[in-house]
Amino acid sequence: MLRVAILAISAVTTGLSLGRKYAGRQIERRKEMVITEAAEEARDRIKSHARELMQASTRTFLRRILIKALILSLIWFAHWGGLLMGHALAIVMSGTIGLFVVADVVLNWQMIRLLAAEVRRHGLKPKTALSQAVAARVFEEVLEESDRRNENHWHEKVILALAGKDRTAISREIAQAVADIARETSWADLRPFLIGTGLRLGALTLLYSGFAWLMVMRATSTG
Repeated sequence: MLRVAILAISAVTTGLSLGRKYAGRQIERRKEMVITEAAEEARDRIKSHARELMQASTRTFLRRILIKALILSLIWFAHWGGLLMGHALAIVMSGTIGLFVVADVVLNWQMIRLLAAEVRRHGLKPKTALSQAVAARVFEEVLEESDRRNENHWHEKVILALAGKDRTAISREIAQAVADIARETSWADLRPFLIGTGLRLGALTLLYSGFAWLMVMRATSTG
C-alpha cells in the first residue's frame, strides 16, 4: 500500500509539473500572438487618427485664414467706400492683424503649453517627444482595452492558475510590449502625414502672409 501511495503521489506531482510547463508555453504563445495583433491594430489606429487629425487641422486652419482674409478685404472695401480715410485705414488694418495674432495665441494656447512641456521634457527633439507621447497613449489604451474585455473563460483561468501567472501582470507586459513597438514605429508611421500637413499649412501661411502684407503696405501708402 505504501509503495502504491508513493507511486500515486509521484505521478500526480509529475502531472502537475508537466501541466505547469504546458500552461506556461500556452500563455507565452498566446501572449506573443496578442502582442503582434495589438501592435498592428495600434499602428493602424495611430495612422487613422493621424489622418483624421491632420485633415481636421488643415480644414480649421484654412477656414480661419479665409475668415481673416475676408475681414481684411471688408476693411479695404470700407476704404474704397470712403468710410476709412487717411491714417485711419492703416491703424485699423494694423490693429486688426494684431488682434488676429492675439486670437491665434489664445485659440492655440493649450497646444502651445503641451509643446512647451514636451520641449522641457525632451529638448528640441520632435521625434523623441512624438514617440514617447504615442507610446504612453498606446500603453494606456491597451490597458483600458484589457480591462474592458473579459476573454478569460474557465479553461483560460485554469491555465493561468496552473502556470502561476497573474492576469494583471500579463496585461501590463502586453501593454508595455505594444507601447515599445509603437515607440519604435510611430515616427515612420506619422512622418508622411506630418510632412504633407506641414507643406499644406506652410503654403496657406505664405499665401495669407503675402495677402496681409499687401493689404498693410497699400493701407500705409494710402495713409
